[in-house]
Amino acid sequence: MAKKSQAGVVKTADRRLLQLTDFTGGLNTRTSRFLIKDTQATEIMNFWFGLGGVLRVRPGSIRKTTTSFGAGGIKSGTRYYPATGSAQLVFDHSTSIYKSTDHGQTGTALTLPVSLSAFDRAYYVQSVDLLFRADGVNTPLKYDGTTVTKWGIAAPGSGVTAADGGSVGNVNGTVLYKVTFVTATAESNGNATGTSITVVNRNVSLTNIPTGGTDVTKRRIYRTKNGGAIYYFLTQINDNVTTIYTDDTLDSGLDVSIELPVDNDMPPTDLEFIEPFKNRVFAVARSNLRELLFSELFEPEGFPVDYGVTIPFPEGDKIIGLKTRGDLLFIYGMSTVFVLIGDSPFNFTIRQTFADEGFVAQKAVVEVENVVMGPTRFGFQAFDGANARILSIEIEPTLREEIDLAKLDSFDGAYDFENRVVRWSVPLKSGGRGEVVYDLFRRGWTRSDRSISCYMPLRGAPDRGELLTGDPTTGYIWQENQGTDDNGANIVARYRTKTFDFQAGRFLKHLWHIFVDTNPTTGTLAIDVRGDSGDRLEVFSPSLSGSLFFYGDASKKYGDSSRLYGGSLIVSFDDGFTYDPSASKDFLVRHAEMLIQYTGKAEFELYRIDCEFDQESWLRKT
Repeated sequence: MAKKSQAGVVKTADRRLLQLTDFTGGLNTRTSRFLIKDTQATEIMNFWFGLGGVLRVRPGSIRKTTTSFGAGGIKSGTRYYPATGSAQLVFDHSTSIYKSTDHGQTGTALTLPVSLSAFDRAYYVQSVDLLFRADGVNTPLKYDGTTVTKWGIAAPGSGVTAADGGSVGNVNGTVLYKVTFVTATAESNGNATGTSITVVNRNVSLTNIPTGGTDVTKRRIYRTKNGGAIYYFLTQINDNVTTIYTDDTLDSGLDVSIELPVDNDMPPTDLEFIEPFKNRVFAVARSNLRELLFSELFEPEGFPVDYGVTIPFPEGDKIIGLKTRGDLLFIYGMSTVFVLIGDSPFNFTIRQTFADEGFVAQKAVVEVENVVMGPTRFGFQAFDGANARILSIEIEPTLREEIDLAKLDSFDGAYDFENRVVRWSVPLKSGGRGEVVYDLFRRGWTRSDRSISCYMPLRGAPDRGELLTGDPTTGYIWQENQGTDDNGANIVARYRTKTFDFQAGRFLKHLWHIFVDTNPTTGTLAIDVRGDSGDRLEVFSPSLSGSLFFYGDASKKYGDSSRLYGGSLIVSFDDGFTYDPSASKDFLVRHAEMLIQYTGKAEFELYRIDCEFDQESWLRKT
């Protein structure tokens, strides 16, 4: 009767059977390869986890772009969903901004109001049907689906010229005039100094009314009452050409419900991190990374100069990014996380959380259900608004040895909704980029060799859940989770098991049989069995395209059209076999591990592997 001495190893009277039926414990490079769980692995690349312990090759990807946008990577991008019209993909390449209405297959360079200098990456947010952009270097911009303009509108640099109009009229006393510029989306503050005139029951001739830039479509004139200091709406000029106007309005005719804007200041020219929250846009300027700025309510283009708060970070720390979760705005540095609560500048409150670590990259902080996840200085963590939980203890050696931690700010991340995994693109010490992937259901880590500069998750109808990515070197846009290959190229997936202990002082063994349980498919599968010193014991490469045969006997088929099970007789000997342990150390192995590698362009799932070894009694020393 079989006796199980430890998980995964079954003893019989003359056999030892190593069984692997669950491959989904994830990567563990921190614990000894002898002590990790049977379900864990010391190496995983391009294998993801399925239900019921299944190991499956990660989904494929396709190159969406028909023609490269040029040398260099896609730096950043987002999906813009206007209230009317079709959704657009907006993205950066080199010093240009492109729009695409076909998921990135083609792109059109947008005309910009300023030339862009070199930058690392840009940040996009949508607010009040506009798409706003900041990169910390160039003038902040906005996009309405057709035209790119500067974010906000500067006040006129001069005022009007006022003179007696030469006729009896309704203006009486000392009054002052100011002018504002109006664009399709915003109104500026008034010019700095009002123009004063004193008349007695006359009309007033206004000339030299300032005109604005190409985005200015209207001007508004505001006036005080006799001897007053508050500017009320007088009139609107519905063009950007006319420079004269005659005022013949009584004080009682001024629209006292509309006062001159005084809080529509331009945002700083070096805005970097931006995030919508409570019908405002919150932002951080590169010139002061400890101050949190915010716009007027429902006026994302107006940043009053006194709308800001200094975050009390520990000495040397600064704001790394912002993230909204429900009624909370997370403000994180490298060392900790603060939270902003409240509805207006009158009750905004900043509180420090219990997080022992902050995050290191704005774009790598990912919203997942009720938490945010992202990289810290020492690994990855999940943060629920109050407390942080470390996720990456089991892969810390991999992070230290293989990932270039000197480039923490280049990390990027996304929630792959379709597969319920969080994916982070990371720079590698060996050069290039790869992915670390966290499975939310299995709570386990794996890796991918996908080279990605930025993620562009699609969050709106009708394409919610789709995931586009940018190529870091060749100027292409890709779509993830498409097909079973990488744009026609093979996917090479590897999985190295723990090192299993057979719990025998001198387990003199031969590898006897290997059995696999997989889906019928194409491609090649190699199962490399190795012993204590890393010596290869055997490589089994079964055919995946048809039925498997046990002992090579075609009459003994296992499996059907949806499932294969079978194996191979690796070695055999008869009663005359003799064995000299002093001359053949390969037979003195107490431990064994398996390296599983699939290469192909098809869907592949591995359900089970059995390795059968002979027991010591089968070998006779002479």
